[in-house]
Amino acid sequence: ILDQAGGFLKNYSQKGRSAAQIIYDAAHGRGDAAGTVQGITVDNTINPAAILATLQKEQGLLTMKSPDDGALNAAAGYACPDGGGCNPKYASFTKQVENMAFQLRFNFERSVMVNFGDFQVGQTMKIDGTKIKLGNQSTSALYRYTPHLGGNKSFVSLFTKYEKTHAAALIAKKAAALAKTKAKAAAKLAKAQAKAQAKAAAGSNLLIIGDGPFSLIMARSAAGMGLSQVVLAGRHDFRLSRAGGATTLNLRNAPDPLSLLSSSSPAGGFDAVIATVGAIEAVQWGLELLRPKGRLVLFAAMPGQSPVDLFRVHVKELEIVGACNDEDRFDHAVRLLADEQLKLHELITHRLPWQQYEQAFSLAANRHDAALKVTLIWDNEAAR
Repeated sequence: ILDQAGGFLKNYSQKGRSAAQIIYDAAHGRGDAAGTVQGITVDNTINPAAILATLQKEQGLLTMKSPDDGALNAAAGYACPDGGGCNPKYASFTKQVENMAFQLRFNFERSVMVNFGDFQVGQTMKIDGTKIKLGNQSTSALYRYTPHLGGNKSFVSLFTKYEKTHAAALIAKKAAALAKTKAKAAAKLAKAQAKAQAKAAAGSNLLIIGDGPFSLIMARSAAGMGLSQVVLAGRHDFRLSRAGGATTLNLRNAPDPLSLLSSSSPAGGFDAVIATVGAIEAVQWGLELLRPKGRLVLFAAMPGQSPVDLFRVHVKELEIVGACNDEDRFDHAVRLLADEQLKLHELITHRLPWQQYEQAFSLAANRHDAALKVTLIWDNEAAR
């Protein structure tokens, strides 16, 4: 945020700490940002965006181009009453930031403590001639620090701006990380869980119903497990073409999908079926195609009440299990991510500038015949 603001603070340091580090440390209750006053102990954090907004509100430091000692010594307006004359005890950037962070958190805690008569949550106070109801602890804390309408209006505007900048930076960082790993770790976690639930062992036969990204990841990774047969059934040739070495079946125009599935079933049936689509037909087909003592894994939520042929389940001694949580398989998923043989980057079919987010979401939602994973590219990635 300091970099984007373009002021001198992005390169400013004091006693070996950058301005960013000083702000971060103060936000986390370090230095003078912690202590006990009037029976209230402050050792908790505040949002760094609150510190940034206060610095800009009070002295415009984030956009100030050159250092100014007067502005730095009154950086946060701490111990600088409206009548003028700041207390020299707090005259430095670090002292201003740390004590301001302490004061905001102190005000926050004080607003719901007994034995204090003003700036309490629920009170209505007159600020600049206007009655203001202090509806929560944050509002109370801010008005006690700056008892003026204009100052707090400015604070809210700046705080919102910096929070949005922070959120965008986090999204960009995560997007870059995902681009480097070529596919979502979450997908790998889910896939690892589904495969584990299927208990597919070497030499067994696996049917996956559905041609979404998760299904394709399962099919690709199953190819290296030594299974006798992997069949992937879906409705889009575009997607099925990315199934790796699995046998694929397009059910879209099949007059009898179950017969088409049966034509690829090994003698006696599949050892395991994973249903990755929320359609009851997938469950019914799975139960029909499983061998005795086979296992059906539900990797998708089924809508409403789902009729199940429990007689078939009983007679064939079938198992039906769900796959939703990862059960501590994160390390395993990360190892799979590093497997270049899976070529997971091929599943990212579109990379669009973030400004085209509407097109990106439309592709992901409506163009299953032409898109799989759609990635938003941020400005810093495009530059690289």
